[in-house]
Amino acid sequence: MKYQPNFADPRVKKRIKQALGFAVACISPTKEHSWSTRYIDRHFGVSSNPLSRYLRQTLLTCTDQHYSVLSKTSKKYILNLQGVNFLESKLNDLQIHTVSYPCVLQVQERGVEWTKEEFKQELNNKVFKYTNKSNRNWHPLQRVKRDIKRIVFRDTGLRYQYDIQCCAPRLLLQYSQQIPEQLDPVAVVGPQNAKRPKWIQGPMDLWLPHIQAYLADRTTHRTALAENAEITPDLAKEIINALFAGAGVAKNENTDIYELLQGDIAKIEYLKVDPFITGLRHDIKIMWEYIKPMLQKRTHVTKTGQVRTSKKTSKQKWGLYFQLEMIVLNAITDYLTETNNRFFTEHDGWCCEHEVDQIALRDFVRNKTGYNIELDLEIL
Repeated sequence: MKYQPNFADPRVKKRIKQALGFAVACISPTKEHSWSTRYIDRHFGVSSNPLSRYLRQTLLTCTDQHYSVLSKTSKKYILNLQGVNFLESKLNDLQIHTVSYPCVLQVQERGVEWTKEEFKQELNNKVFKYTNKSNRNWHPLQRVKRDIKRIVFRDTGLRYQYDIQCCAPRLLLQYSQQIPEQLDPVAVVGPQNAKRPKWIQGPMDLWLPHIQAYLADRTTHRTALAENAEITPDLAKEIINALFAGAGVAKNENTDIYELLQGDIAKIEYLKVDPFITGLRHDIKIMWEYIKPMLQKRTHVTKTGQVRTSKKTSKQKWGLYFQLEMIVLNAITDYLTETNNRFFTEHDGWCCEHEVDQIALRDFVRNKTGYNIELDLEIL
């Protein structure tokens, strides 16, 4: 017999509210994300339990069944809006709605309520414990959807939201400009009467017009790309950031751009000919030519047994950016701590209790790290 929960049982209602709150707060109805079984079990209960299994089937749609313990790959899910609507109706003793998502504000409140309860102590104290993973500070609250987090932070007094403008492009460009010069202590080059030590590495001192144009007016360029490629401005931003980390534009399902565009060949072909993107890719290539000698060398053995130097990977390039981001963010959190301004950080941004003196903060970061930053502020 197919399992049906007893919606009149208070214990069942409590379990449904917990699962529903987590799902609404964290799982997108449109963008798939990887969720480990252990993480889902924590909020739904173990899948061997009939009610837990029922909640999974009702609230989640698995979009990618592939998983691997060895490669730490989890299945991907999106939120089932019809299931959300059905359970909300049952919890409120209402007739099942015929439309898929009628109570947006009510359901959003469910996610807000769950988030406030799940992180109650940390939100009340405004002190958060992070785990460092791959040069990024990670906290479970970062997995909560942006619209719900904004309400939670507003209600708990973290109303001032800051983001570093064009963080990845800005820091990587400055890093390339600060690379110390290094000459080969043995090898020499040049004519017989004017020998000089062989140059190995040094600062990038060229004017890269497309990178500079993007830093000066990122919104215009993102909007133009979004309109021309028929994508959203947010996706345009993701694509440009991926290019800065070395992503290629190719019809290869293993590349970041292919995944971001969900394999849309027409859009990929457009990126190859877009004038600004073409110029930007050229500038990015020059920038990385200066940076590459600073990255750790990796080798591999060929089929013939020869040891070869491996190409620099996108993962290495992202790793460098995350390292630079962490250096700057640590300086920012030092400043916020010194000024008694409690905060929650998320990658290249943060929310805090009090408005920041931006000039003083920029000077503090520059003096401590050598990097110049620009900030965006939104009051929630």
